[in-house]
Amino acid sequence: MSTQAIAQLRQRQVWHIAQEIKNASKHCVCVGNSLATDLVTIEKIPGDVNSDGEVDLSDAIMVTYCSLHEVPSNFNEAVADMNGDGEIDLSDAIIIIYKSLGVK
Repeated sequence: MSTQAIAQLRQRQVWHIAQEIKNASKHCVCVGNSLATDLVTIEKIPGDVNSDGEVDLSDAIMVTYCSLHEVPSNFNEAVADMNGDGEIDLSDAIIIIYKSLGVK
């Protein structure tokens, strides 16, 4: 098999793996380069709107800004709607505050 054929095969395999990861869960994203061995999944944590790996008061502040229609540059809308009502508003910020304090 030629080098070009191998490269094309790898590219198709990477695309296929990326699609499988994407379809596996709406709470995961695929990050990686052109080699399948370098693909990783990163869990999207509900409420972690700044994607720093933690749900804390900074996330609640960002949701508050967003609810005032001032969307911050690094705002991750995919994890902001905490109550599932289809809107990002102050009720989501309150839920994030409770979550950051460990209150259920």
